[in-house]
Amino acid sequence: EYGLAKDKLQSLLKSNPEERLILPLKYNLYKIYELLGENDEALITKNEIIKSYPESRYANILEHPDLVSDRDENSPESLYEALYIQHENQEYAEVISKCEEYITAFDGESIVAKFELLKATATGRLYGYKPYSEAINFVAVTYANTPEGKQAQEIESKLITQIANSEFVEASDSIVQNYKVVFKFDNSETSKITTFKDTLNSVLKNVKYYNLKASLDVYDPKTTLVLVHGLKNAQVAKTFDQLLTKENKKKIKAPYFAVSSANYQIIQIHKNLDAYLNLYNN
Repeated sequence: EYGLAKDKLQSLLKSNPEERLILPLKYNLYKIYELLGENDEALITKNEIIKSYPESRYANILEHPDLVSDRDENSPESLYEALYIQHENQEYAEVISKCEEYITAFDGESIVAKFELLKATATGRLYGYKPYSEAINFVAVTYANTPEGKQAQEIESKLITQIANSEFVEASDSIVQNYKVVFKFDNSETSKITTFKDTLNSVLKNVKYYNLKASLDVYDPKTTLVLVHGLKNAQVAKTFDQLLTKENKKKIKAPYFAVSSANYQIIQIHKNLDAYLNLYNN
């Protein structure tokens, strides 16, 4: 409905909109003029954008259409996809910082809601429950009519209440639980962490009767955790080093603690590792 869209955008521009909305409104109006074959109006709007916003991404697209594609590496969509990959790689601090940069750069565009939701998710991973719930609420309220806003509303009404409890779960003989062995490192020890994880994985291959593997988890801005997965007995997890040969014990000297998967999830959600260690005297 390009004719209707044109009328709506023109009305919006005449209604004294927020400054941040004017440029994307004009650009979308220019595109509609082109689609309707209204070439004179399209040219006038194009020249207005280039003259009034010469440093903008829109002006660059209009002046150099042969050099800029909808899927170039600097398009909002490509930048979002690259950030999402960084999020999957647990680069949460970088994701938050870049999201804030792109939210400002693409102010007024629909993709801002996607950056806000990604920022909220990274915030939760890095800082825990309270900052996450606040960030999700912001997206739910501020972008209420977008798909991301509706997703945030669903998260707020369902997930946030489900994960609100920060109390640790006591072990039960009637429930089989998985356990993790956890080694704690300072984030500044990047090379040490990588080397330790690789060494640990090589050692775990020699452990008999268990199928164990190691992984890395970012805990907070200062701490990275190296985990051993595959244990189903609390006592075996607590005495993990006894599974190692004498030679391999020399390779894995870092202190560790044992935790059930359920309590590990609580630790990561509420960032209460110190409380867990104090409570269970690990």
